[in-house]
Amino acid sequence: MTAYKKKDNIFYLGVFFLLLSLLIIIGGYFFVHHTFTLTQFIGDFYANVGAEFGGIAITIIIVDRIVKRQERKENEFQTKYKLLNDLHSPVNSIANNAVHELRTLGKLSGQDAWTVSAKLGGKADLTNARLYDTNFFSARLVGANFSKADLRNVNFFNTDLTGAILFDSDIAGAKFNENTILPDGTSWNKHTDLSKYVTQPDLSQITQNWLSQIDTSGEEINFDNLLTQKITARNLIYYLNRQYPNVPVAENELHFYRHWNALLQYDYETISDVDDLLSRTEEARKWMWEDKAPLYKIIHISFSIALENPTHLNLPHWNQLTKNKIKEARQVFYNQST
Repeated sequence: MTAYKKKDNIFYLGVFFLLLSLLIIIGGYFFVHHTFTLTQFIGDFYANVGAEFGGIAITIIIVDRIVKRQERKENEFQTKYKLLNDLHSPVNSIANNAVHELRTLGKLSGQDAWTVSAKLGGKADLTNARLYDTNFFSARLVGANFSKADLRNVNFFNTDLTGAILFDSDIAGAKFNENTILPDGTSWNKHTDLSKYVTQPDLSQITQNWLSQIDTSGEEINFDNLLTQKITARNLIYYLNRQYPNVPVAENELHFYRHWNALLQYDYETISDVDDLLSRTEEARKWMWEDKAPLYKIIHISFSIALENPTHLNLPHWNQLTKNKIKEARQVFYNQST
C-alpha cells in the first residue's frame, strides 16, 4: 500500500467518525425531544459546542506554533549547513560570501556562533576574509588558507590550525591557549612567537600538500640501514610502506604531520625507536581493534604513542570512545589506570 493510499484511508476514517458523531447528535436529540425546536437545540448543545470549538482553537494555535518552530529550526539548520559548506569552499569568492552572510546573521561571534566546533579544513580558501571577532572555539581548520585575512580578536581556543596558512594575516588580539594546535603541528604556549606564521617572503613556493610531494616509488632503501636513521617524514613513510604495504600512509598529509611531530615530542629519535614502540604495543593494538586493520598506517603509530604516553590523548581530535578504549587497554596490558 502506497503512502498516498494510507493518507486517503486516514482521511476517510476521519469523515466516517464525523458523520457518525452527527448521526449520534441528531438521533439522540430526536430520541429525547421527538420534535425539533431551535431554542431547545441551542439550549442543549451551546455549552458543549462552545467548549469544543474553544478546545479546537487552542489546539490549532499550539500546533501552529510547534509547526512554525520546527520550520524555523529546519530552515536554520539548512542555512547553517549551506553557509558552513560554502565557508569550506576552495573557491575564494564563495567562502568570502559565506563570511559576509554569517556576519549579517550574527553567527560569526559570541557563544552561539555557527563557527564553534566547525570543520573547515582541507581546501578552504579564506584569503582576504574579514573574520575579525569570529569564534572558532574548538574548530578544525586544518589546511585552511587564511592568507591576508583579518583575524583580529579571533577566538582560537582549542582550535586545530595544523597546516593552516596565516601568511600576511592580521592576528592582533587573536586568542590562543595550550590546546591550540599551530600550523606547524605544535601546541601554543605563552612563549610562542606567532610572527613566524604570518611572515612569508615567497607565497608562490608554499604548498599545502607537502606529503604528496615525497616520492618513494623509485628509490631502493636498505631496511636495516633505515632503522638506524633519524626520523624524518621521508624515512617514516618508507618505514610505514614497508611494514604496512596494503593501507594508505594517512588520511591526509596533515594527519601524518601531526603524528610524526608527536614522535619527536616523545623522544623517539630514530626509526628503530619507532619499530620498538610498535613491537611493544602490537598486542594491545590488536586487542583494541579486534584484529581489524586500521584504515591508515599512521594510526598504528598514533595509538602506540597514546598507549605509552597518555598525554598524547590531550590532542583535541581524539573522541571519547577512543580515549576510553586506550585507557582500558593500558589497564589490561600495562596495569596502568591513567
